[in-house]
Amino acid sequence: GSTDMNLALATVAKSFAGKSKNARAAVYIGDGMSVASFVGTDEFRSLAASLVAQRVPVTSYAIGPRLDNNLLAALANHTGGML
Repeated sequence: GSTDMNLALATVAKSFAGKSKNARAAVYIGDGMSVASFVGTDEFRSLAASLVAQRVPVTSYAIGPRLDNNLLAALANHTGGML
């Protein structure tokens, strides 16, 4: 529940900056809960657009007693990943 999903996704997007012909992917393992830093609609839209533009599908493995499946599913749907 203390994951800063905004920072995590921004870091993923930054790590894939630049042109590459290699396949890209990001995997998240956790509950998706971002109690420390709520992912707002505008932030999510911007982060997802950045990942899509860089062709980085985000796949998540949701684990834990409380899950934010809505966030993880939306992220997978927008980027071409899986939940």
